[in-house]
Parts: sequence; structure tokens; C-alpha cells
Amino acid sequence: MADRKIAAMHKEYGKAYGYKCEGCPSLVCHQGHTRRYYKCKAYGDSMSDATDWARSWPAYGLYGQPVDKWRTPLLERLKHAKRPNNEPIEGQISMFGGNEDGN
Repeated sequence: MADRKIAAMHKEYGKAYGYKCEGCPSLVCHQGHTRRYYKCKAYGDSMSDATDWARSWPAYGLYGQPVDKWRTPLLERLKHAKRPNNEPIEGQISMFGGNEDGN
């Protein structure tokens, strides 16, 4: 899961070679009952573990630039992105027998 998060950020913004996320102003720290939780404002901040961020990850291309309030976090954009069309191809055979078009 962690690899997918940072890979999505690198794909969207590129890499900032030689930098780690720990020095970026987009990285915020939340104090929990037993530990600290780090979140990247550019990726998306939620109460879920799914948006936890590591300070040791290689920084993305906007390293050092504060995230503008108007910028939609990447997680939100990925959630609402169009999914690939999964409709059957004409003449495609169903795994349940016969053609998808009912023949």
C-alpha cells in the first residue's frame, strides 16, 4: 500500500532527487494517544491509516513548496477518476457459457 501512495505522487509530480519527505512543508504531524501520525497535505489527510505518510520516503517533485488551499489532494482526484470501461467486447465468451450478448 505504501509503495502505491508514493508511486502515485511521483507519477503525478515527479521526483525531488536527494530529498526526503521529512523536510517538506506539506508534511504535517498529528499527535495520537500513543504515537505521532504524519500526513501529506498534497496526497490527502484523513483519520484513516490509509493516508499515513513516512518521513523517510523520497520526496515528490513539489518538494519545499507549500500546498495551495485551492489544490485538490491527489487522493481525492484518484477517487473520482474515470474507471476503465469493463463492458464485454462484441462476441466475447462468458466464463459462465455462451456469448455475453445472450447467444
